Amino acid sequence: RAMAGKTVDSTDKDCDWLVATCKSRLADKDVSGAKAWIFTARSLFPNSFKIQFESVFLHLSCGETNEAIQSIVDLCKNFSKEPRLVSFLSTLMTLATMDEEEVSKVTCTDSILASSKRDLFYSLPKDIQTSVILTTAGSTKDSALCCKAWLLLMKVQPEMIPSFDLECFTLLCQHVLQAGPLSADGEYKKLLVRDVIPLLVDSPMVGVGKPIFGRNREPIVMLASGHFYNWLEVAANYYTSQIALSSMKNQNYSAIDITCWEKLNDLLYLVARKCGWLDIIQGKLVGPHNSPRARWAFIEKLSGYSRDTSQVFEPAVTIAIGCFYIAVLLFFQSLWEYYAMMSGLGINDAKQKQFLAHPWILAEEVLPSDERAVKRPHVDSGMPEVHLNFNTGSSKVNQAIQDNFTAAINCWNFLHSNMTYSKELSRLCQQWGTVDWPWFNSFTADVAAYKGTLTMAQKILSQEWERLKSRPELEMDKRRCLLQLTSYAATLQDSNNLCRYAAQLMSHLPEDDLTTAHVTTTSTKPFSSRDSHWTRSMILRSCKSSIAFPYCVTAILNYMKEKLSGNKDPTDKMLGQLVVLLQYRWPEYIQTFGRVVEILKHRKTFCYHEFFKYVISIHLHNTDSRI
Repeated sequence: RAMAGKTVDSTDKDCDWLVATCKSRLADKDVSGAKAWIFTARSLFPNSFKIQFESVFLHLSCGETNEAIQSIVDLCKNFSKEPRLVSFLSTLMTLATMDEEEVSKVTCTDSILASSKRDLFYSLPKDIQTSVILTTAGSTKDSALCCKAWLLLMKVQPEMIPSFDLECFTLLCQHVLQAGPLSADGEYKKLLVRDVIPLLVDSPMVGVGKPIFGRNREPIVMLASGHFYNWLEVAANYYTSQIALSSMKNQNYSAIDITCWEKLNDLLYLVARKCGWLDIIQGKLVGPHNSPRARWAFIEKLSGYSRDTSQVFEPAVTIAIGCFYIAVLLFFQSLWEYYAMMSGLGINDAKQKQFLAHPWILAEEVLPSDERAVKRPHVDSGMPEVHLNFNTGSSKVNQAIQDNFTAAINCWNFLHSNMTYSKELSRLCQQWGTVDWPWFNSFTADVAAYKGTLTMAQKILSQEWERLKSRPELEMDKRRCLLQLTSYAATLQDSNNLCRYAAQLMSHLPEDDLTTAHVTTTSTKPFSSRDSHWTRSMILRSCKSSIAFPYCVTAILNYMKEKLSGNKDPTDKMLGQLVVLLQYRWPEYIQTFGRVVEILKHRKTFCYHEFFKYVISIHLHNTDSRI
């Protein structure tokens, strides 16, 4: 009845009225009425693009996905050149190339969810999908969208992969790498690692063998195994860098971390299957959900490597490549998790967070003088006899830090156990630019300290400090680096560097709790080389201001006390500086102050112009009268 008086030759105004009526029924939640009006409008005006195009959205709003798809098919047959249709189909294709996170950020009109449109493209007939992809790829000037279009075509039409020769694959991968930034959050690198590489590695149309350049259009594209190993390395670099960058930006590290390691492990399995060594990791003990200890035990068993041997390790040819990549992935994951826990990055567990609220460093535990007498010299071959005497206040945290550190150390030694592995690891580090990763350089210093070469550790960190000084965003790494340098200098009795680095560290410590009168620290069980087979002990030292500041002052004081005891004629400047420091925790060092007073009484003179500027303790202001 409502259509009485309307003719087939209706104007645009009539079409607008019909569309508005359908939308009005939907707004009133009259779905049945809306469906009836859609059917009526499409039947009356089959040649109206406006009616047919709007029916797609109206069908979707009514939950009629199949009818919406049929409307699109009809539109493609009758109105294929209409600009609005071309734009709409291109939008559908673009949404289909997005992941869920990207789709969630898309704003859609007509109350249609982006996720519905994303699924809609995959429901279209294959010929329409192919036509839309080819049209979009051929017309767009956006290189990233073009790459995504070709990638989508290979996903929806796997049988078309052989039509691309090796030159096309190489050009695509090179374009994705070179056209955009190489940072972990670069759009092109993200496209390469997350989409292109997994598709190519997993495709049954891509095999391993002598490279074929596609001139004869062979049914399967054959690539050298080196291509797959290179893609695995690019992915490892991308995911490792993404984890680090996300954590530095205070994002949710734990969620990003496990997802990245899972994707990287999935790619490892794909490469292993493609290159013919999947059988060596069928037990799936190399996955990121297994403990670092279990994963390292698997590598040892698989490769036959022994930590206690000083001989060059030569794995069997059939497992050498697989062992290398399994060890590389475990190395970087355990290394990062060790650093993250030591730096307090992205810790979501409330119980762990209270123990990792402040950064920690690995330091040498200084033995008493009688213990130093029985200390055996360190030998570089094999594993050093070092006791990891960790205590953060939580046994669970202690074990997690120790397990990750031990796994990283073991993998590091394994990857340096023969010339081939060592060269390959050096190549990866150079390509990935690990020299600019503070967390990697911190670990190499820890390795040197663990092996007893504190001078080498000091050299590594002094170079790292020069790089960190100009990077204000890495304040936490600066504090860790300076505290380690101070600790090494104290152990080595390097007085010049001790005072220099300790002073610099104190200027970088935040004033969070420096005024705490009584500092409480976690204690470790006293270590004695006489009671065990260990020759050395490594401990964790907190970077918390209320702990690091007293440590620095005490270290300088101990150095100056030793210097005072061995110097028959100390200068007034030295004595004055010592008096200034003796104010700290007064009267803890009152006996040393008494020794200074005795020296000054004997001299009967004392010239230190900074005395009244820095000496503020009322007890020390009576120095003149005591002399």
